[in-house]
Amino acid sequence: MSVQRTAAAASLALGSASRDVRVSGLDPILPSRFQLGAIASAALAELGCAAAELADQAGASTGAVETSAVEGARLLVSFGLQRLDGVALPRTNQSNPFVRSYQCSDDRWIYIHGGFEHLAQGLADLLGIEINSVNRFKAQMGLK
Repeated sequence: MSVQRTAAAASLALGSASRDVRVSGLDPILPSRFQLGAIASAALAELGCAAAELADQAGASTGAVETSAVEGARLLVSFGLQRLDGVALPRTNQSNPFVRSYQCSDDRWIYIHGGFEHLAQGLADLLGIEINSVNRFKAQMGLK
């Protein structure tokens, strides 16, 4: 599927009809059955279009908006590569059991993201536990 079709499926307009938008590359880039690079690059292109529109309004000269599926994939994993003075930055949710990957009984994986309070509450509600019952949650998920 092209990035343009992926963008359309995700309801991203890729800027105004008059803007030159170029997205290159094809998935798979990351090991997934989903076209993560294409989806992320479509979002990057939409962000680029919005930034170009703001620059146009400020009177700046803008050119084409360009990105690629590779840049989209990089965006998705960049948080894990951040360094400060050569030292990896700690992840704010590293010990949060509501933010991590879990292996399913069919050997596939799911990533849950409960790093924001409303997302964690939704997960707790779905699992029928209190949000502060982290030890119970860890036990239910087979964690130590």
